[in-house]
Parts: sequence; structure tokens; C-alpha cells
Amino acid sequence: MKARSSLGRIALAGAAVALMGVAYGVSRARKRAAQLARRAQDPTHKPELCLLSVADSVPGQGVGSAYVEHLNLLRTLGAQDFTVRVNEGASTADVVHLVSIDPVSYLRMRFTQRPTIASAHFVPDTFNGTIRLPWPINKLFMGYVLHLYRSADYVHTVHPSTVGTLAKLGVDPTRVFCVPNVISAEGFRPLPQDEREALRERWGLPKDAFVAIGSGQVQLRKGVKTFAEVARALPDMHFVWAGGFSFGPLTEGYEELKQLVENPPANLHFVGIIPREEMNGLLNASDLFFLPSYGEQFSMSILEGAFAGLPVLLLNTDEVMYKEVYGDAVLRGGSVEDFVGTIERLRDDPDFYALCARRARGLVERYSSERLYARWKEIYERALKREALPEGAGATA
Repeated sequence: MKARSSLGRIALAGAAVALMGVAYGVSRARKRAAQLARRAQDPTHKPELCLLSVADSVPGQGVGSAYVEHLNLLRTLGAQDFTVRVNEGASTADVVHLVSIDPVSYLRMRFTQRPTIASAHFVPDTFNGTIRLPWPINKLFMGYVLHLYRSADYVHTVHPSTVGTLAKLGVDPTRVFCVPNVISAEGFRPLPQDEREALRERWGLPKDAFVAIGSGQVQLRKGVKTFAEVARALPDMHFVWAGGFSFGPLTEGYEELKQLVENPPANLHFVGIIPREEMNGLLNASDLFFLPSYGEQFSMSILEGAFAGLPVLLLNTDEVMYKEVYGDAVLRGGSVEDFVGTIERLRDDPDFYALCARRARGLVERYSSERLYARWKEIYERALKREALPEGAGATA
């Protein structure tokens, strides 16, 4: 009898807790509905955007930089159109935009009743060669990421080719749109010659040397080994790599790359992860942006180099979809020999150097903050009304 009585009390307590939970949920829903109704009647109300992200918690990686730049875009050009909140107000915001793929942000997006956007900053093809995970964990992780993309009302990608990739992975292509990463022209720009000379001294670079810089995480897919091979082939020039092991020993090829970082050629300087606010100075202390990566979508670092006024030299391979994004604004090479020849010509031919730098600077207008904000404004306004994406939304700028 005592056991039955105890079980009865436990059951009653459980029922009471459940009823309290239901009542709390109903109360929250009513408050949320009332808040939205008041907002709809307020002519001065600006639509609220909630960005869900922990992307800037891991230093030295592109998704974090992209998030910082996007937030800056919304808080400057978008200030008159939207109220922007970060990691708060997901239940009452007019649009919820998930930027990072952490579980907490995903759950907040998943259980909101508001229109949702998920940024697809990577797919399996670009994830390979980045982080080394055991096969079962890798499969589980990618399954989670794809489920996250499929759960959103709209999916954002930075490269048009990803639209087709996502479609093959089960994401409805009519819900996918492309807006490239944005770079602030105030944060990345050419500096006067006297400042550049002072920056060379600060970074310990010879005043008259030709300096090539690459940036990004130290990863196999970034082409760091090729970067080192080119440095060995050009011992009279200097090479700088800005970036480190953002994910530590999980980085694909960590042991081999760690050996290279600790024992580089004499003319190659690994300077580690540099604060974003110092990158423009380091770029201006250099003569060329060189990134022989074979696994990019829309690299922030390439635009940073171009915005800083440097010629840009990239890997030319079918696996890299640069032609559609950069056109003739960048130089390309398919081998160490190609890179060596192009870099020597840039050093020895001032007219060729000026032409290549001018072409790269053309990307400043093509990917200007004003142009990209106009596209984001249209997307957010359509999301507010849960409207279909405009025709051609999957194409790049």
C-alpha cells in the first residue's frame, strides 16, 4: 500500500509539472503574439533580425571573419532598415539568421516560429582536407549539418556552384540564394608609401625585398605546402603566411604541417594568427597576395588582398571555381613552375605589376558593401513576408 501511495504521489507531481509546463508555454505564446501585434501596429518599428552565431569564438578562420563583416554591414548600411540582435530575441525577431552550426544556435533556430535563414559556409567537399575526424563521427557530423540546412526556410551560400551541390544533398534549390562575402573598404585599403615602409620595419621585412603573402588556416587544402615549395624556389624573395592551426591537432595533416611551420625555408615566415584589425597593415607591407588553395568557396582573404591593392595569384584547377567569381581580376598558375615564373615577372616588370594590381582592385567595386547590402536587404524583406526568392537568386554578384 505504501508503495502504491508513493507511486501515486509521484504521478500526481509529474502531472502537475507537465501542466505547469503547458501553462508556461501557452503564456509565452500569448505574450509573443501580443508583442508581435503591437509591433505590427507601430509605424516606426524597424524589422528585427536575430543573428545566431558563435563563429567569432574560434580565431583565425574565415567563417568568423565573414560573420564579423556581415554584422558590421547590417549595423552600418542596414541601421536605417533593421534592428539587429545577436543571440537574443529569436522567438520574437522578424527573421532569424543562423550563421554558425553549433547545436545551441541550431536549436534556437529550429524551435522559433519566425522565418529562418541558414548560412551554408561549407559542404562536404570543402570540409574534406580541413578537419580530421574518425569516419563515423565525420558521417554523423555532416548528417547533422545537412539536416540543419534542410530545416531552414532559406539557405544562404557564398558561391553559386554550391546551389547545385546542396540540391544533390537534398536541399531544395528554390530556397537557396547566393550573396558573396563582404569586405569593408574602410578596413582593407591601400596605405601611403611611408606607412608601408614603416609596416615593413615593424614586421621585420627587408625594405627592398619582394614580399608575397598568403593567409588562412594552416591546412593542406590551403596549399601551404605549395606555398613553401615556391618560397624554396625563390630564395631571394620573402614569403609570409598569416594564420595558424585554429583547430589544433584536429587539422588534417597536422603533424606534417607542424613540422613545416617549425622548420620553414629561411625566406618563409609563419607569423601565426593575426588580429583582423592588423591584417590590412601586414598586407600593405607585402607586394603580392598568393594563395595556392585548392578548396575554397569564396575566400575572404582573397578579397582582403585585392582590397589592399595587391595583385592576386591563385591556383588554376578545375576543383577551384574562381573564374566565375573573380574573372580576369586575378592571376592563375597550375604548378610551382608557373607560380615562380609569374612572381618573377611581377617583380621585374613594373608595368605588368601595375596592370595586375589595377585589375585586382576592380573587385572592390564588383563586391562593394553597397551592392551586397542591396541584395541582403531584398532577401531579408522577402523572408519577412515568407515570399519566394527572386529569379536568379542563386547567381553570384
